[in-house]
Amino acid sequence: VSEVSKDFHARFDARFKIYRYFIYSGGVVSPFRSRYVWHFPWELDYQIMKKECEYLIGRKDFRPFQARGSGVKDTVRRVTRAEIRRKGNEMIFEIQADGFLYKMVRLIVGTLVEIGREKLHPGWIKYTLEGKKGYKSGPCAPPQGLFLWKVIY
Repeated sequence: VSEVSKDFHARFDARFKIYRYFIYSGGVVSPFRSRYVWHFPWELDYQIMKKECEYLIGRKDFRPFQARGSGVKDTVRRVTRAEIRRKGNEMIFEIQADGFLYKMVRLIVGTLVEIGREKLHPGWIKYTLEGKKGYKSGPCAPPQGLFLWKVIY
């Protein structure tokens, strides 16, 4: 704990935020974990999802990954890290950026899952961010599973 100036704002003075999203793929999820993960009972192609995360890195316009209802004018964000790890039946998606749009992480995760189950083809995120015609984000992932993991000042 450290003292901050009187004009410090916890949200607006953050340099980076890190979110984690937990997906449980396969079998039965523990009742103790069910409120904290997205239980997705089908297999997902982890390698394709991992590769797809690379397209998120950099300073890009994430407008396609913003839900309706946001009044934000500037939709450009700088993602410095986006990765997915597998631990048994659980996948952990982690993303670090200088800011996030309304439901941005959940829309990215929903898109990754659609790619992982082969409902959308590899490269979908790349083409969506490039604004190619006919490409848009996948469905919004449910709120359980999403955590603000760390704030860097």
